[in-house]
Amino acid sequence: MRMRIVTILAGLLLVIQTSNFAVAADNKNFRVTLLGTGTPLPLMARFGPSILVHAGGRNLLFDGGPVVTQRLFTLKIPLGKIEHVFLTHLRSGHVVGIPDLWLGGALGTAQGGLQNLRTGRHD
Repeated sequence: MRMRIVTILAGLLLVIQTSNFAVAADNKNFRVTLLGTGTPLPLMARFGPSILVHAGGRNLLFDGGPVVTQRLFTLKIPLGKIEHVFLTHLRSGHVVGIPDLWLGGALGTAQGGLQNLRTGRHD
């Protein structure tokens, strides 16, 4: 859990440092949405782990658990509008939704898919 929080904070700092980024004090430009809080048990009430951070007009996704695309679709967030994907670690419950997110554009919908999927790692 501690490593996950550190990864999320490091990702936010990276985006802030590498862009013209400002968050309004009134919180209209900063929103955190828990798309799923996950559990090893396949419970329908708790979707796979995934956090959407909307900050300064950008959509940042932390982890891509199962049904992440369905959760984004319900919130009317086009898949192609996800600018960065950060993975806290490589357990299946945190990554199995990434292919759906990446290939979503092949469905021919207005949702689009991730245009530029880049990978990297932190130490």
